[in-house]
Amino acid sequence: MEIIEQIKTKLYQKYNAQGTIVSVTTLKNKVLIDTSILYIQKKIAEKDNKTGKPRYNFGADFLLQSIAECVDTGFALDGINYVISGNRMYMPTYKAFKNKLYMVYPQTVIDLQVIREGDTYEFAKESGSVIYTHNLADPFQTEQSKIIGAYCIIKNNRGEFLETLNQHDYERMKDGSKNPALWNSWASEFWLKSVIKRACKRHFNDLTTALEEKDNEVIGLDDIVKASPEKMAEIIKAKKAK
Repeated sequence: MEIIEQIKTKLYQKYNAQGTIVSVTTLKNKVLIDTSILYIQKKIAEKDNKTGKPRYNFGADFLLQSIAECVDTGFALDGINYVISGNRMYMPTYKAFKNKLYMVYPQTVIDLQVIREGDTYEFAKESGSVIYTHNLADPFQTEQSKIIGAYCIIKNNRGEFLETLNQHDYERMKDGSKNPALWNSWASEFWLKSVIKRACKRHFNDLTTALEEKDNEVIGLDDIVKASPEKMAEIIKAKKAK
């Protein structure tokens, strides 16, 4: 693990986290670095279930850059807010978007849910207040029920906000991504991340731009979000044909 120690030393130097702790920011960065290193060591130790060989083969440059990018946004590469999804790929989760809002607005209330077949629901906004009900058809059989939508409700000092995501828009996002199979394997996670990303882009873009850009880059939506509706359709069609 000599390479890991070298990476840690370089990161300590970059964020002045070596030696005597002189500020709260320095201490925080040291904790983020140490947490990231522990997560990476755990991933390095993972074995493929079929071959017994290491699942990942990380390059030092990837690890150094990834941890630094996470620290710069106030997070660790920890498997919670940011997860490694390949030898040279990491991405934010829906928890990163939630926690970014909590960092700036600690009093924030967020309700982030998927809606499955059989659920009953009603949403309304009256005089700026979001009013809603969501009754689960069967809370003990959720994984067997098809997801038909998702919603994100955010309440804090900026106001009360409601964002929804329907199946048509979700499928369009998935079809345009680099790896739609990953969306199928972790459907509920991607539903939740997609709807909170949409909410943050609309109402908290000043706080979550870096998270959104990284996620779009990794899952392949960067070219789509910048395209016209006509170009967007062409991109999705081309990716489906591969």
